[in-house]
Amino acid sequence: MARDVNPIDQIEFHKHAGEMIYFTLIAKAMDAFKLQDSLHNVIAQYKLEKASSQAKDNKIKSLEDLVIELDHDPSDINVTEQLI
Repeated sequence: MARDVNPIDQIEFHKHAGEMIYFTLIAKAMDAFKLQDSLHNVIAQYKLEKASSQAKDNKIKSLEDLVIELDHDPSDINVTEQLI
């Protein structure tokens, strides 16, 4: 069967098949690059969120230390309002 096909047609077939494979590989490589870029963005966002969380924790700890240093009585509403 293959010998019945004109050699020029065979060359064209292989050329088009090669192009389809090449473009498929390029598309998959671009998808992989986009996923990798998205992953880097997620990691950067995670680091920012973690730093923000640590800053909030440090602020809370500082406020707790200040309250303890002032010997604050939680039942004393007047002092609580002054601290806020």
